[in-house]
Amino acid sequence: MTTQPQTNHVAGRCDGRESGQALVEYVIMLSMFAVVALVLFVLMAVFSEYGWRMVSLVSMDL
Repeated sequence: MTTQPQTNHVAGRCDGRESGQALVEYVIMLSMFAVVALVLFVLMAVFSEYGWRMVSLVSMDL
C-alpha cells in the first residue's frame, strides 16, 4: 500500500497560498508607494507656493 505525500505540509507546497501572499505584499508595497508619492506631491506644492511668495517679497525690496 503506497501513500500519497501531502504537499501542503512541506516547504515546497503547491496549493496557491504563496502566490496569494505575493499578491498581498505587492498590494501593500504599491499602496505605501502611492501614499509616499502623495505626501511628496503635497509638500512640493506647499513649499513651491511658499517659495514663490518669498521670491516676490524679496524682489519687491530690490
